[in-house]
Amino acid sequence: MANLLHSSVSASHYKDFDFTEAPLQEIQAAESLVFVDEDKNCYFGAKAFAKWLQTGNLFWKIVGKAIDLPGIAVFAKLTYAIVRKVKHKT
Repeated sequence: MANLLHSSVSASHYKDFDFTEAPLQEIQAAESLVFVDEDKNCYFGAKAFAKWLQTGNLFWKIVGKAIDLPGIAVFAKLTYAIVRKVKHKT
């Protein structure tokens, strides 16, 4: 997926994450999509997805910024909640 974004940011499963690297607990990472930026700020759910998109090329940065806009962010959170619920059922 990082190739699609043309991003150098790597993704890993929470079980492979070094929790001494960020102010994050394993239970938080197990329950939600998490993005940890260079300054060790943690973002969760739809906000994490938006921040991750913003690490990509110009197109994906714009998409990520759009997801953060107040009107769209509400729908992004709802969409993330639905996807998360469906995913946990499978």
